[in-house]
Amino acid sequence: MYLCNKSDPDTKGKFENVIRYIKYNFFDRYEFYVMERLNSDILIWLDKVGNGRVHQTTLKVPKEEYQRERPLLTMYKNYEKKVVRERIAMVDGLNTVRLNGNRYAMLKDKYNKVRLEISEGIIKVFDIVTGEFVVKHAEMKCKGNFAALRKSNRS
Repeated sequence: MYLCNKSDPDTKGKFENVIRYIKYNFFDRYEFYVMERLNSDILIWLDKVGNGRVHQTTLKVPKEEYQRERPLLTMYKNYEKKVVRERIAMVDGLNTVRLNGNRYAMLKDKYNKVRLEISEGIIKVFDIVTGEFVVKHAEMKCKGNFAALRKSNRS
């Protein structure tokens, strides 16, 4: 079993495609004013369209496949979050975070404090107020370095 990291679209393509399918095939075609109506309509749509039709890639009906696989599904209980260290850091006037003698660039948004998760050589920065992912950097072992932003490490 392979568990995807949160906020990492590179490892979640198949699951993100499901969201896009619902977004553009259900929400683009209907208008809703009441949440109860939305809930009932989407369940009907899922039963008929989303899970009821033959999937173009697998050539199987998702509802039938789920019923066939349901007895084989089990809860994955041994998942451990591999965060080695976690700390709160201040964002300085240069819009950087300092950690172990190195500076890591932040996005242009103004953050006062952020939460750092340091795990397996990766530093992930989260907004301390909302908890949302902000940016990630490779952890630098030597001191006195600066990690700039690249397109690949922005949220």
